[in-house]
Amino acid sequence: MDPIGISRTLKDVGRKKSVTSVCVMLDTDDIPIPEPNEIQEKVRFHLREEGYHGMVSTKAFYSDKNQFSDKQAEEYCNYGMKPILLRGDRGSRIRMMLVDMVFWVEARSNEPVYVLVISKDENLEKDAMFSTVRQLLGEHRDFHLTVAQPDTILGFPS
Repeated sequence: MDPIGISRTLKDVGRKKSVTSVCVMLDTDDIPIPEPNEIQEKVRFHLREEGYHGMVSTKAFYSDKNQFSDKQAEEYCNYGMKPILLRGDRGSRIRMMLVDMVFWVEARSNEPVYVLVISKDENLEKDAMFSTVRQLLGEHRDFHLTVAQPDTILGFPS
């Protein structure tokens, strides 16, 4: 059973009319690096379908395994998306995503927040550190988090 206030589905964001901003965290490991306009269009469409029409901040996390070219990084920046290089193994990648998530959430201390993590990592929600951070943020504030597979949001095959 989830702690109160932690969303598991995108439908919850539409019900939370007080949510004013969403952080989308795209884990590009194990997927083709999508075009930034494609990400924006598909993520915003998905959120609109769920009743959300507010500000969306997108961060694309990548590793040495699936690195952005300079041109791709520039294109992402031009679309207002922040590409973030994460070095190390899967555990390091998760820890750095969590650190970034906590900072983003805490910077919005007076408002309900929603984080959408798009990742092909099927074990992400089972990761002990991820689960602990999720629970702690949910216990102390109006925090909503959904983890979705890339094919669900972006239409990539699993």
